Amino acid sequence: MLNKIYREEEERLPAWNRSINTWFEDYDEYCKEKERSKSTRDIRRTIVNAFIGFHGMPQYSQRGRRRKVEGLKEPKIRVNLTKEDICQMLEVCRTFKMKAVILAQASSGLAGSDLLNLKILHFKEGIKEVYDDNGDLRRICQLSLERKKTHVKFTTFFNEEAVRAIERYLEFEREDIKPDDALFSRYKSGGDHMTPMAIQQSYRDINKFLNWEPDEDGFYRATSHMLRKFFNTQLINAGMAEEIREHMMGHKFKDRVRDAYYLADPDDLRKTYLRYIDYLNVKSSPVIIQWMKSESCNNLLQG
Repeated sequence: MLNKIYREEEERLPAWNRSINTWFEDYDEYCKEKERSKSTRDIRRTIVNAFIGFHGMPQYSQRGRRRKVEGLKEPKIRVNLTKEDICQMLEVCRTFKMKAVILAQASSGLAGSDLLNLKILHFKEGIKEVYDDNGDLRRICQLSLERKKTHVKFTTFFNEEAVRAIERYLEFEREDIKPDDALFSRYKSGGDHMTPMAIQQSYRDINKFLNWEPDEDGFYRATSHMLRKFFNTQLINAGMAEEIREHMMGHKFKDRVRDAYYLADPDDLRKTYLRYIDYLNVKSSPVIIQWMKSESCNNLLQG
């Protein structure tokens, strides 16, 4: 392929006679036949084009005006989870651990891999009791992390519901807790975190118990990704500033200038999170601190 591109460049063939244009246009037709989505087509064309450019050869560029390629499969729009859906998920959970996982992801937007990498120490040091704008005392967990997928440093939070659920899980389903143990461990005795496959299977079980069948593309309703999407959607609908929301998600800004100039302050982020926290609480009413932690839970958090 590279040799052919090189020979045609040496021969100075006009663009309309070059093989590279034929290849890419034929690939469009192939994608239509195989019912590929536009995003799949674009990603694969970009990979091939980058390979060609890496070797110093002229890359493909679309001739004439940009045109929409008809016939490509439209991306599937998955139905978002609602608070009522999440309440149903919690009702069928068999363990405190899975309830804590669900509420942690719904209130923080953490991806499954980042959630599993959390340690007891992260949770213990992140606990904060702070007042919101209404003067109500809130008990949340502040997490400053680096996203595994993008290596972006970001700050996010667990709300009161998640904090309470995690403390119940630690109190009733964990033994001999150490700071360096995984927050969501494989065994009661701690140690390594539960595997991604284990958390996926737990979500599959929840779908099964609720009779939520996969859609036509094989996607289930209750998944780790959809809880992350719930977090993002709730904050979009609530009107949170895009820069703050994208930061809490651990996303890179598409605009490099904005990425370079936006400096997130954890204290300001915490204040902003508290303003929107009720949009993330699964229960209709906010959870205000009016309860006493058990003695064992107090001992845990005090080390």
